Amino acid sequence: MALRENYSKSSTPSSSKNSHVVTTWSHEWLIEDFFRREEAVGSAIQTKFSVAVLDNKNTKFETVWRVKLFPKGCDADHSNYVSIFINQVSGPPVWVKYAISLLESQSVHRSPFVHNTRRGSVQFVVDRRSSSRGWKKFISHEAIMAPGGVLLHDGALLIRCALEIECRDANFAEDTDASATDSLSTLSQYPAAYNSNFLDDMKYTDLVLEVGDSAFCCHKFMLARKSDVFDAMFSHDFSEKHDNKVVIEDLEAEAVLEMLRFIYQGKVLQMERVNKSVLFAADKYNIVDLKESSVKSLCNSMTTENVCLLLILARDRVSQELKKRAVEFISQNIEAVTGSEGWQDLVREPHLMTDVVRSMGPKTKSDM
Repeated sequence: MALRENYSKSSTPSSSKNSHVVTTWSHEWLIEDFFRREEAVGSAIQTKFSVAVLDNKNTKFETVWRVKLFPKGCDADHSNYVSIFINQVSGPPVWVKYAISLLESQSVHRSPFVHNTRRGSVQFVVDRRSSSRGWKKFISHEAIMAPGGVLLHDGALLIRCALEIECRDANFAEDTDASATDSLSTLSQYPAAYNSNFLDDMKYTDLVLEVGDSAFCCHKFMLARKSDVFDAMFSHDFSEKHDNKVVIEDLEAEAVLEMLRFIYQGKVLQMERVNKSVLFAADKYNIVDLKESSVKSLCNSMTTENVCLLLILARDRVSQELKKRAVEFISQNIEAVTGSEGWQDLVREPHLMTDVVRSMGPKTKSDM
């Protein structure tokens, strides 16, 4: 395995959002003889890299990051996949947007060409640095080994981790507006004005939702009232009914928090920023009006760069409205969309490509 630390680059844009300097960084990691490695299921390899960031007072801080990769999956249920996760090891609390991609060994459209990009955003608070974010099903072994595939570089796998980092001081909520302050993913880091009134101060709770390191106290009645999935869970002889605890392993803590906010208060803060993760939560627990709200937000934020991923998302989360809007958008902007990063992911989905091609053909009476 070769760690290509020298490939990392960083730059600080001259302008910054909300007076916070954004540091961008790209780290590439080459894992040699990928399918000859001896790691067992659940065993990881890792790379670390450091990034110097500036706060809004131009003070420099050093942050250290770790990317962990499980060549044969992080557990037995995902042994046919590559699992990958990222976490902050040291440095001050920062807000980070991360994108992890595979780099193809050859490119027709651009250089370098990226594949299977996954994105997220989070703040790793200091006392919970052991937690991480990532994907159990980052990519399947079958996809890597596909005939004619371009993901292996003479047997090696090349991974890129791109970061956009904002270093905010402890009082950042005081000089930003209400919509911007709710951009942290850990419950304990939410400003009290936006959180404690509807969760921290609630009485007579009878259920805890555990999501990673976060715990959300709430009421079974409220959840069952909005979700038939929760209703069935509490009505039948499931462990959740007796333990008064639901462990959620496949959702972000922020998504669960916003799902609860919607259940209790009928709103989601900064929906345009969390619409994908909220859609996952709404789909998982069949909260129809929350799913409709997140789909509406996704449709409104559709661009040539994200529309292919949104179409794949619509299929995975069974949203006919999002699928229809995405197909229409692609057919009307086909030239621009074919040049986007997500296009290569879409062309590997024959059923979705069939829908796109049909939308570009002559309309039948049934289509009108």
